Amino acid sequence: MALSQYTGWDYEFVSGTWQQCYDMLRNGEIDILGGVDMTDQRKTEVSFSQFSEGYGGSRVICRRDDDRFIYGNMSSWNGAKIGCVTGTRRTDSFSALCKSNGISPNTVLITDQKKMQKMLSSGQLDLAVVSQSRSINGFRSVLDF
Repeated sequence: MALSQYTGWDYEFVSGTWQQCYDMLRNGEIDILGGVDMTDQRKTEVSFSQFSEGYGGSRVICRRDDDRFIYGNMSSWNGAKIGCVTGTRRTDSFSALCKSNGISPNTVLITDQKKMQKMLSSGQLDLAVVSQSRSINGFRSVLDF
């Protein structure tokens, strides 16, 4: 791996839900976890680099063939089942966005991204909240925030 050649470090990749990986980081079981939004709470639990790994936003997606949702039309979300990953800042931001726009979706909290994608694909969810940096085949964006 090119990064290992640059740093001289040995890497071992581990799998788990986002929450499981964050818990492993907090407990000292892993050393690095990408994509952790810095919050006041998290600054008391883990160390953050002085340099940002980047900036990103969130995206609400639906199945590509679902014509009920038009980009930017949040009113169609009222009562819709919208998947969000449990314990993420993205979920908090989405809740605030809905509240400030008077939208009342049926938010479904899910433990991991893969399960949420499967639920969206199978029709168990109408929409899902994901990272803007994520490109997922078979889905389209209905809002970036």
